[in-house]
Amino acid sequence: MTRWTIEDAHRRSAILNLLGMADSGEDQHLVVELSAASAQAPALKDPLTGLMTHSVFLDALQRQDATSRRYAESYSLLRIDVDRLAALNAAQGYSEGDAWLTEVAGVIHACIRISDMGARLAGDDLAVMLPQTDQDGAWILAERIREAVAIRRAAVLSPAHSGGAVSIGLAEARPGEAHGALLERVEWALAMAKQAGGNRVVRAGEEAPPDATAITRGLQFRREALVDAIEALAAVVEAKDGYTSSHSSAVAEYATRLARRVGYDGERLETFRLAARLHDLGKIGVPDAILKKAGPLSDEEWELMQQHPAMGRRILGNTRHFSSVLPAMVYHHERWDGRGYPEGLAGEAIPLDARIVCIADAYGAMVDDRPYRKGLGYETACSILQKGAGLQFDPHLVEIFVAMIAEEETGALRIENPDAPVAAGPTRADLANEAALKGASDKV
Repeated sequence: MTRWTIEDAHRRSAILNLLGMADSGEDQHLVVELSAASAQAPALKDPLTGLMTHSVFLDALQRQDATSRRYAESYSLLRIDVDRLAALNAAQGYSEGDAWLTEVAGVIHACIRISDMGARLAGDDLAVMLPQTDQDGAWILAERIREAVAIRRAAVLSPAHSGGAVSIGLAEARPGEAHGALLERVEWALAMAKQAGGNRVVRAGEEAPPDATAITRGLQFRREALVDAIEALAAVVEAKDGYTSSHSSAVAEYATRLARRVGYDGERLETFRLAARLHDLGKIGVPDAILKKAGPLSDEEWELMQQHPAMGRRILGNTRHFSSVLPAMVYHHERWDGRGYPEGLAGEAIPLDARIVCIADAYGAMVDDRPYRKGLGYETACSILQKGAGLQFDPHLVEIFVAMIAEEETGALRIENPDAPVAAGPTRADLANEAALKGASDKV
């Protein structure tokens, strides 16, 4: 007995439609039956959105490409991106962002035909394959999706949030064109839609050639979007408690000044400033009871606190636009002597961004006033950094930082008491920052 697949049923339905013949009840029942069987295979579908997975989509695209070549059929692709979803995640939480992504997927499901295929490629990057559809037909569908999402957005999302609409790029396969080239063209069309401000559809071929001016505008647009998202994320971190707010800003300032001293400038310096501002992003996942605890942390609480760099990486690691801020955020608790966390890196194996933030973070913690003690003077704090050079901190960077603070404070540094004891804080995290570990034995 011949075994039917869902693709066979879709193809039969398309042929009957082409011949002007309605599907029989048996045909419709077969499609429904096979669709239900397909839905029961979790490996085929993205668990959040119900759209097909990236790998399934690519396999189907290869088959569609072969079919189109064999029968000289047209087909088109859509690439769909949710505008400012990262800002929505930061402002309202990842559960709200996931819920909205699911709503968008539901709109796509409702708009496409049974012979079409919707997929989630990664994050908020969605795609739709449209067999036997030329560019004009794809345009009509894309606009239908965009308008339906806009209507749903008005009903579901808060008016205060500016994101949630969709940008769509589309392209029709050219005769003899490899599907890889088609993917590149539709991705470029999506980039043009995003560059133009989002919430629009752009067809491949309609956008201007990528001259230097257009590329510059595109880079500027993406940078502004990145800055907006980082500022929103920083606001979430700072809302955890008042100290985190002032500390993050101070660390970003100290770190940026040190980075400038070691040669950072222009875009690299500005990106680093944003990374330093986000260095404690992972504390979003640390319970408030631990962050605000007035006494020493237990072993279990300390283990949770040590997980915040990894938590930050999980939050941003799947978003390619944030790759430049990850080193400072993930590795700023590594030690020069290799006894830090999360990976126990040592010396110059620790990214330079992280080594800079490590010093700025420790200095900021020492000179800040806390509820349980007054901040240390800059001379004492610099002395502690010097004693930690080669143990916790990069010795060369400590030398530069101490000289910088001396110039900025008085023009000449005078260490009154290099053996001054370190004021004990209430948590191990504070001890780690303020005491330069008080020797190599403390847990960091």
